[in-house]
Amino acid sequence: MYSAGFVFFISNLVGTILGLIFLVLGVSLCFNKDYKTKLIPLKVMFFFLVTLEIIKIYYLIASTPGFRPKSYPIIYCSSVMYLLFIVCWTKKDSLINRMGKGGLIIPFLVMGILYHFIFPNMDRMMSLRNFILNVHSRTYHILAMYVAIYMIIMKLYDFRFKDFLIVSGYSAAYFQFCTILSLLIGGEISNFGPLSKELGFLYEITGYATGNLLLGVLAIFVGFIVYGSIYLIRKRIDNKRNKLVNVNIN
Repeated sequence: MYSAGFVFFISNLVGTILGLIFLVLGVSLCFNKDYKTKLIPLKVMFFFLVTLEIIKIYYLIASTPGFRPKSYPIIYCSSVMYLLFIVCWTKKDSLINRMGKGGLIIPFLVMGILYHFIFPNMDRMMSLRNFILNVHSRTYHILAMYVAIYMIIMKLYDFRFKDFLIVSGYSAAYFQFCTILSLLIGGEISNFGPLSKELGFLYEITGYATGNLLLGVLAIFVGFIVYGSIYLIRKRIDNKRNKLVNVNIN
């Protein structure tokens, strides 16, 4: 048995070390390169995350009796892999490409930061199985955060504010989808659904329809804060850089 504090520390450490290796190597090797070269670290991360997910799926199916929807890559966080595929292998600056980039940066930057401080379903003592799953989950989410940070640093996404509604709409629509599907199949597919241990209480208090609506509104609000903050910070940095260039020229 492993204590929650030990699992928290190890899982956080593993995700952070791997994330920093990815970020430092990616930025140092590709910073002043062309767009296609900047995508190479993201392609490597895509195959790494897919491998992690495949290992988890086989491990969960082998160690868990019966059908558990969360054992399969249909939960919200699985979209990291699908969105990374869109980012890496669709036409630059197309609508679907921009949606993929925004869908990665906005929600998973927030989730990665949260996973540094909190962790869902952490029991005081954990078995080896839960230890492995917790390390996997935290590593996966923290790596997604570093992917978002890499994309911001490398300016792979220029934050056109008109894209915000499309990206936040994707997150909000997922909450509707997961609630309906969870109720139909009788199994929870997300931490955001009505049967989840984390947010199930919300649906019990408000009802399915209201709880779903509140989560959709919350997704748009959080996305607005994150999107707007990054947009304004980047704009301020660019303005300062332009002023320094003008001063040097004069």
